[in-house]
Parts: sequence; C-alpha cells; structure tokens
Amino acid sequence: MDNDTNRGPTHRTTSPADAVAPDRDREPPSRVAVQVGAAASLLGSLAFISTVLGKEGLSARESFLLPVGVAGCVIASAGLAVLIAATPPLLSSFPGWVRGLVSATLGFTLASAWFNATAVVAIATTTDDRVFDEIGASTALVAFMAPKAILGLVAFGSLAALGLRRALLPKPAAGLFALAAVVSLLPPFPPALVLASVGLLLAGRHRPSTG
Repeated sequence: MDNDTNRGPTHRTTSPADAVAPDRDREPPSRVAVQVGAAASLLGSLAFISTVLGKEGLSARESFLLPVGVAGCVIASAGLAVLIAATPPLLSSFPGWVRGLVSATLGFTLASAWFNATAVVAIATTTDDRVFDEIGASTALVAFMAPKAILGLVAFGSLAALGLRRALLPKPAAGLFALAAVVSLLPPFPPALVLASVGLLLAGRHRPSTG
C-alpha cells in the first residue's frame, strides 16, 4: 500500500520575520495623517499670508474679505483638525504633558483660523474700515488671541527642547519648533503655523533610534 495516501496535508510554516516583512515599509496611519494635516495647514497659512503681502493698497478690512484668504483659513482649519487627532500618537515618545500642550495649542490655533474664516468675515462685511480697525485693536480680541500665544510659546518650546535633547526629532524640525514658539507670540496664527507645519512634516518622516 502506498504510504503517500496516508500522508496528511502539508502546511507552509511562516516565520515571524516573513509575517512582518510586508508591513515593514508601510507608514503608520498616524504618520500619514500628520503629513496630510500639516500639508493642509501649511498651504492654508501661506494662502492667508499672500493676502497680506499682496494687498496693494487694500485696507485691513478689505484684505480679510479676499477669497484666497478666506479659503486659506478654511483649509488651515481642516488641516488643524486632522493634526489634533493625529499628532498625539506621533509624539508618543514625549511626556504626556507635552502632547497635551501641543494639542491645546493646535486647538486654539484652529479656533483662531476658523474665527478668521467666519466671524472676521462677517464683521468686515458689516462695518467700515475705521470700526473694523477699532475692533481689531480691542482688548477682547487681544484676550482671545492670548491663549494661542502663551500655549504656543510653551508647547513648541518644550517640543523643540526635549526633541533635540532626547534625539526624538531631527535637528531641523526642532529648530523650526523653536522658531514657532517665539513667533507664536504674534497675534496672527499663520506665521507660527507655517513653521510648526513644516516641523511636523519633518517629524512625521523621522524614525527615532531604538538603540
């Protein structure tokens, strides 16, 4: 009798290395989301900045009504919403308080961008230049911008310092976050967001050494 007829089905054994190999070069979802969110935040911020640099005699009120600036604020807001969700997993090697500060900073920056895209546009369409400038210099508006400035200084400064000291960030990203910390003190949100977005783009491509 042929012994082959009693031979059971053969199974191919797969080593752990083979199982992991297909996923080795795949980007984690959080890194992809950070890349998308940072790119949108960067493009939206640059669009808003272009209305200031190229307004050519327009008043502040008129420049806030330019469609490219309004669209830029909306795009930046969408990018920031993605970053709020995706950045904490990317920064998992940092202490929890740093991740919390960064998320809070992004949240207040989102509020500022959305405020520019909605409330500021509504104010600009219902006032003249004089009244608009008075509102822009009011204590209430300065108080609204204060949390973004203070949180940005502390959050991005801490991110830069710890990221550089513990080799958790590439040096260019740490430098950009350090600059973003200082620029966060300016009332407009786009300058600091440009720096932070590029820093996050670099951080999203960085693989910290595991020893």
